[in-house]
Amino acid sequence: MKRRIILLAVCLLLISATGAFPASLLNIYELKFPTNGFYKKSDPAKSGKKAPKGARFKIIKEVDTWNDKLIYLEFIKPVSQDPAYVSDDDIYIIEKSILEERYKPAFGDSFGLLLIPYKYRPGDGSLTTDPTFGGYWGLSNRWLGFNSTFLVGVGVSHIVTTDGNTNQIEYKTALTAGGGLTSTIRGKYHAGIFAGIDRLGGEAGRWWKYENELWISLTIGYNFAQ
Repeated sequence: MKRRIILLAVCLLLISATGAFPASLLNIYELKFPTNGFYKKSDPAKSGKKAPKGARFKIIKEVDTWNDKLIYLEFIKPVSQDPAYVSDDDIYIIEKSILEERYKPAFGDSFGLLLIPYKYRPGDGSLTTDPTFGGYWGLSNRWLGFNSTFLVGVGVSHIVTTDGNTNQIEYKTALTAGGGLTSTIRGKYHAGIFAGIDRLGGEAGRWWKYENELWISLTIGYNFAQ
């Protein structure tokens, strides 16, 4: 029961973590190409504005219309003093069909599911199959020259151990925590490297040789925030 309460608390922490940073730092996007078709929310004439490649913005909301979706956004990087271009002092609107495929995440938070199939344990050089399933929270940006996510995660691991008194094989559930770096491989799926520790606790933890020992692994994740 105690372990279930701990796991529930951790899950709630992960879900609520997206509110731990100022909105100005979350879910920032960047234009991959020069784009036309923006107009100010306050402009009844809907005069078209241009935005250059590299312009950064945050999406405020999406609104359905009878033939398309409208995206309301706010630019956060001043791009030009030319009145033909967008500025950072107003809310802009653009049709989603125009903007689609023309922008990418520049900086933002993400959360999702994490799968760690096996672990390399540098303490004795062994490769163990103690699979971990859990959740993560991370910050995405162009880290180290490519679009990637630094993340922290917690989960549960399936552990095979031996009872120190009876020498019988036992199957236990350990609490796992760690951090890593991943990059998107396709859509919402990403992969990377992750390091962490497993903790059984109690009598079983005292007999298990990998209790609180560092491990390194490849990981696969699914991002709910995209």
